[in-house]
Amino acid sequence: MLQASRCITCVAMLFSDHIKGAVPSDWLPAMTWPLRGCALLALALPTMWASSPPPTANFYHQILALLGWGVWGMGLVCAMAFSRPAAVLRGASSSVDALWAVLGILALAVGVSGLQGLPMSFVWSALGLLLSAAVVLALAISLARRGWTQQVFRMICSALVFAAMMGVGVGVIQVLVPGWADGHFVATSSGGRAGGNLRQPNHLSTLLLWGCVALAFLHASPSPRPAVPGLSRLGVGLLEALLLCFGLMLSGSRTGALGLIMLAAWGGLDRRLPRAVRLSLLLSPIVYALMAWAWASWFVQGDSAVAMATRFSLQGDVSSSRFSIWANALALIQQHPWVGVGWGQFNRAWTLTPLDHRPDAFFDNAHNLPLHLAVELGVPVAVVLCALLGWVLWRMIRLAWGHAS
Repeated sequence: MLQASRCITCVAMLFSDHIKGAVPSDWLPAMTWPLRGCALLALALPTMWASSPPPTANFYHQILALLGWGVWGMGLVCAMAFSRPAAVLRGASSSVDALWAVLGILALAVGVSGLQGLPMSFVWSALGLLLSAAVVLALAISLARRGWTQQVFRMICSALVFAAMMGVGVGVIQVLVPGWADGHFVATSSGGRAGGNLRQPNHLSTLLLWGCVALAFLHASPSPRPAVPGLSRLGVGLLEALLLCFGLMLSGSRTGALGLIMLAAWGGLDRRLPRAVRLSLLLSPIVYALMAWAWASWFVQGDSAVAMATRFSLQGDVSSSRFSIWANALALIQQHPWVGVGWGQFNRAWTLTPLDHRPDAFFDNAHNLPLHLAVELGVPVAVVLCALLGWVLWRMIRLAWGHAS
């Protein structure tokens, strides 16, 4: 679900401030609240689902995400049916073409893997997900043609903040009152770390970081947000930011800590942000460090405190076995440099191939996108895909910063 929001975010950034002659429609404002509800269905509900019967732990999350995005997409299509494209798009056509090329190459790679023996159930599943991504991309382009990217992106951000806050609530229960985690409404967590109903601390930290980004956008936006009675809009935003930072600290995720440093860099570089938003972003790593120190000093004792401290020191496994799996991925690339091991076959190849320094943890991906593409699809295809995605990222940054012609 987060990947779909990133797709619309990407196109929104590609087209934002490069739309001329857009004619406002009365239909989008009239459907704002129903569409916000659909956005919650698409983005928040999948992250709140706790039950996960085997063998696929994230089956219901995926199904709910596809259902939610389908409902929300139909709602947006209905709103667009009563308006017409009225915007002239500039500067983003090459980037959109590159995104279409990426989807086409991936679909072709899946088809080739099917001819090479990949079970057809895997082939149809992968093609279905790629088709879903194509539908979201086409929907984002249609929204941009009507000048609706800012409004729809605001819906995405509101839903992400809500989902992140719910994740913080679940994480607090998992750490402070683990007995309440029954596996039906609140997922159980191991190791004393918050994982939310997404079950992995890194996944929760990713959601919370996106919640921080969304919160910054909403408070930098001129559109007012409803405030809690007795609190100003700024006060509500600061409280939400502190809760998100607290949730990141409870997750014990190094990915989350590094993400806060990136957010601080954003606050330092982007002078267009309001002063309060920039200051909040700049101070977020300091607030995180103070929370972690206070938590370790006053609330956590014994083995849990040692384990948390070890995660951020050189005494433990600073990469969570990622260095080992990257080395294994490079070994597989050396053995299959041209066509790879096949789409979705990383775990099979990694499990059945004798490799040195194999980590004990279970891995179904290389935990590195370029390496994973090279292992499964071969080096030439991986280079083409990374070049296309790099071009899109570069154009997106330039357009978002307002330097494109």
